[in-house]
This record gives sequence, C-alpha cells and structure tokens, in this order.
Amino acid sequence: MAMSGMEADKYIEAMKEEIANLKRMNTWDLVDREPHMKVLKGTWAFKLKRTLDGVPYRYRSRCCVRGDQQEYGVNYFETFAPVIQWSTIRLLLILILTNSWKTRVIDYTNAFPQANIDTDIYVEMPALFGSKMGQDKVMKLKKSLYGLKQSPRTFYQHLSKSLQNRGW
Repeated sequence: MAMSGMEADKYIEAMKEEIANLKRMNTWDLVDREPHMKVLKGTWAFKLKRTLDGVPYRYRSRCCVRGDQQEYGVNYFETFAPVIQWSTIRLLLILILTNSWKTRVIDYTNAFPQANIDTDIYVEMPALFGSKMGQDKVMKLKKSLYGLKQSPRTFYQHLSKSLQNRGW
C-alpha cells in the first residue's frame, strides 16, 4: 500500500534516508555473492507517523531482514532479550514520585544497528537499492538489523555493556 499509494515518493525519500543512515553507521560490507552463502532476503517496513489530530508528519522506512528465513545453528544461535515486569515499572515510578527524582526519556534511533553482529549473515539489498549494486553483490552484516532473530539479544548486550561502562 505504501509503495503503490499516492505518497510513494515520500516513502522512497524515507528509504533513501534509512540507507544513508545505515551506511553512515557502517552496518554492512558489500561482498560478492558466493555459492556457499545462505543469503537472506531484505524487505522494508513502512510507518506513517501522525500528530494527535491525525495529520501526517513523518514517513518512516526501515530496512529489515526476513528473519523467518534464518536457520538455527547456521545464522543464529541464541534469541533472548530480557523483558521488564510491570511490577518493576510500578516500583520505579513510585520511587521516582516519592523521592522527587528527575527522569529522562531516551530514544535510540536505529537501535538494533548499533549492536555488532556475532555471526556471518548475508542479505540481499532491499527493493529499489539492490539493482544499483548488481545481482552479484550482497550485504555482509557487521551490525544487527531489524527482523533478525538475534537482534533483540545483540542490542541488549550492547546496551548492557554500555551502561556498565558508565558505572551502572
């Protein structure tokens, strides 16, 4: 729907922005496709952000990997990520209110691609960008991408290590 609708050009601009950000983050190396490689397909996820009154204000495109094509023991091994319990969130909110603590909200832009990948993963360039690279080239990931089974785990490890290095 996003790419066949009247606002497809806005999503294409968002796709270009996403690819530029991922390149800047050094997310992959372009390598020659070889017969031994298990190459996963790339895909796009689209989102239209709206103001409270429903007016569109941001078109988002996310470069993703078809993680459903991954094979256990080949291109992923572990797939956990801790999830906080609601009782812990409520306790934290109570502590914040009773102690008049100041809080901050942190939003990671492209969170998963900040974490290094721990296995060899090859991905086809997603639609509209792969043709420019040639059919004989694939992305060898150096960072996690959305859609990979292990991305939540690798981001958690990255975040945990970063917080520990800062004394948390």
